[in-house]
Amino acid sequence: MQTGDSKEILLRLKKIEGQIRGIQRLIEEGRDCEATLQQVSAARAALYKVGVHYVARHLRECLPLDESSPGGGRHLGRLIRVMEKFT
Repeated sequence: MQTGDSKEILLRLKKIEGQIRGIQRLIEEGRDCEATLQQVSAARAALYKVGVHYVARHLRECLPLDESSPGGGRHLGRLIRVMEKFT
């Protein structure tokens, strides 16, 4: 079952999918490079926002970061690895 949060993210991803198709059309039509780059930048920013959402979700739901709690230091290491992959 999808949560409201998941529905919002899926809607964002569908919009990004449309942006990508638009970029493909711009390239196929041989449109201006600057316009194409502007659309690439917009799609990348939108996808980055989805990633930020999931990093925040991961922090809230998966990684208790209190180092004094059992496994806390290990969780901090996991967070660092997630951030390295994301950025």
